[in-house]
Amino acid sequence: MAHRLAPHAHAVFWRGALAITFAVAVFAWPLFGPTVLVLIFGVFAMIDGAMAFSMAMREAPRTRWSIALMLEGVTGVVIGAFGSLLPAVAGGWLVGLIAAWALLTGALEILAASAIGSDRATTVALLAGGAASILLGGTVIAWPALGTSALAQLLGGYAVAFGAVLVALSIRLRRSARPRGHAQRPVSLARGGTP
Repeated sequence: MAHRLAPHAHAVFWRGALAITFAVAVFAWPLFGPTVLVLIFGVFAMIDGAMAFSMAMREAPRTRWSIALMLEGVTGVVIGAFGSLLPAVAGGWLVGLIAAWALLTGALEILAASAIGSDRATTVALLAGGAASILLGGTVIAWPALGTSALAQLLGGYAVAFGAVLVALSIRLRRSARPRGHAQRPVSLARGGTP
């Protein structure tokens, strides 16, 4: 079965690269201050959501997979916009924002993975990304008094894992999209020889 995600391999790669870039920025957070952490998270969630939404919009006809991905994108854009456009206000809601974003997007990622109908390895990779998001949200809810520095480290660790899964998946998708079974070119005859 052809990979349904294969046409989106580049978008999957850039979502992974964005997550890893976000992790690097978060690990550098103590150099900037708490308000900047909210801003960085908001920008990441908004851009990642826009990428997910764009991937879903390129699917025709609409399927359960593309609808779940579209909802994931809208969730990221809305929560990210609040964090990036109103960082001073969102700072007081940081734990709630991260928990809501992680749980909602994680659930939608798992729904998308279960509906995509691709091969087992691709489905497992997508399920792992969704599970990581839900684990992040559950951890934040279980320890709401988590310090900002510890929260930043948790976010960074999640983003590295999530980004690595997406980058690895994008490489696999690009390889699977390459034509297989090309006939080997005939060996050239010796100079002056005859068939």
